Amino acid sequence: MTSTDDFYALEGVAEKALHYLKDTDSEAAKLKANVAYLDEHRKIVKAQEFLKCDGPIGIREQMAIASKSYEQAVLALQLGTEQYEVVKNRRFSAEQQIEIWRSENANRRKGNV
Repeated sequence: MTSTDDFYALEGVAEKALHYLKDTDSEAAKLKANVAYLDEHRKIVKAQEFLKCDGPIGIREQMAIASKSYEQAVLALQLGTEQYEVVKNRRFSAEQQIEIWRSENANRRKGNV
């Protein structure tokens, strides 16, 4: 393959990456918002479980954290965070592919390639 072929291959990758970023804007925002919601929900569940318990504060907090509903809230937060991080990382990779193309394009314009 010639350097021109390489350049056009990179251009195709960059174009796909740009479309991916455009197509996942809303999804990434929704997933990020979901993580924020799940984090707050986890705190609410902990507080609700805390209020259900009797005894000293330390015991009530431990019982709240050990509750099934708190465990479910933590697992939901874990899943939501995982889903967001996957999309976030893919978007970062797409951004890097675009940056590689931009660097290559700048080098071509300068005659370095």
